[in-house]
Amino acid sequence: MLASCAHFLKNMSFNSGAVRIVELCQQLEDLGRASNLAGAPALLQELETAFAQTKAQLLTLRNQ
Repeated sequence: MLASCAHFLKNMSFNSGAVRIVELCQQLEDLGRASNLAGAPALLQELETAFAQTKAQLLTLRNQ
């Protein structure tokens, strides 16, 4: 489940140019495929931060 969700988000992020989100999703996808969730909570926290930063950047661009 983690692998498929991460893969889906990775593809959407790739299409929008969100490189850091793509990197984090790839790591989560790899963990999910390996059935190793030990590092997932920390990666999810990083992903939340990256998402918030990306959202702020996109809103700034939209308002220019």
